[in-house]
Amino acid sequence: MREIKFRAWDTELEEFVAWDIILDDGFKLYLNEEEYILEQFTGLYDKNNKEIYEGDILKSANDKYWIVLWNDESAGFVIEDLKYPSFFGEFDWLNLPEDAEIIDNIHEEEEMIDLRPVFIDAVDIPDAWFQCIYNLLEYGNKHTIQQGSFVGHTRLEFDWITVQILFPYDEPYDSMLPKIPEHLNIPNPVESGYVEQYVPYVMTGEKQEGEDYTYGERLCHVLSCMNGLDEIYESQIDVIIKLLKNTPNTNQAVLQIAKPSDCLLDDPPCLRHIDIKIKDEHINFYPYFRSWDLWGGFPANLAGIAVLQKYMADEIGLRVGSMIASSKGLHIYDYAEELAKIRANKS
Repeated sequence: MREIKFRAWDTELEEFVAWDIILDDGFKLYLNEEEYILEQFTGLYDKNNKEIYEGDILKSANDKYWIVLWNDESAGFVIEDLKYPSFFGEFDWLNLPEDAEIIDNIHEEEEMIDLRPVFIDAVDIPDAWFQCIYNLLEYGNKHTIQQGSFVGHTRLEFDWITVQILFPYDEPYDSMLPKIPEHLNIPNPVESGYVEQYVPYVMTGEKQEGEDYTYGERLCHVLSCMNGLDEIYESQIDVIIKLLKNTPNTNQAVLQIAKPSDCLLDDPPCLRHIDIKIKDEHINFYPYFRSWDLWGGFPANLAGIAVLQKYMADEIGLRVGSMIASSKGLHIYDYAEELAKIRANKS
């Protein structure tokens, strides 16, 4: 039978209280969640025969890291992969390898887990959107917006996320957008027909009055040289298509949206670049966003980028491959947080 005992983290002194002191009747009278955090012994030992408690951080020989947690639903201990949290966040305790070693705990090595990257594998854009919504409500951090859009509001944000989408492109375009089940009685994040309106913003140099930039302007209207007093502009898209036709194995195929002068803008472009790689006759896109609205922006942006991916694939004579999108600022604004909870069944 497992020995039942605890340790306690003193939040004021920032140190552990030993079990024999916890057993003291006088200590019990003052024990509360604000001053002390109780953590239970799992009954298991690491490879060095050291007792494993809740909150311990474990490492195995293949450089995997886990944190030990108590799960109320299963009434048992679980381990969670710190680098690759699962869809539901927790892994079966039986997955713990024999070579697991305690290297620290969540209280004395908080720096190690302050930044939590999330990795998602999805079939298509709607699947990616739902998984991001679900995981953001689980792992997101709340911040107050200090500059840019919606100053003073809060947003729930990933520290870092990478999303691989196996089949980003589809037709009709609306099939790339998430659809909310009718019984939830909330609107779809993106209206039907929006992708058709959005594509020119990505793939043409059109810019409306009052706009500092568009992604399409950055992609399609680039100064390539001066011919006397005349400025000659080219499209990055056309240049990269030529490059990939001539050198399909190149690592130089990057569509650049960002400019150094963007640091002077109040609200610089969120999409910074789209890296491109050809593998097995498929063209794969790697967009990076510095900041990214998950509720409506994520599906609309990716659908528009997928249309561009399809266009370039056709021009080069390739098939559309995967899309691997990354961001250190994928977020939901406070006004959409309740909608996200309803969609994820977490309200």
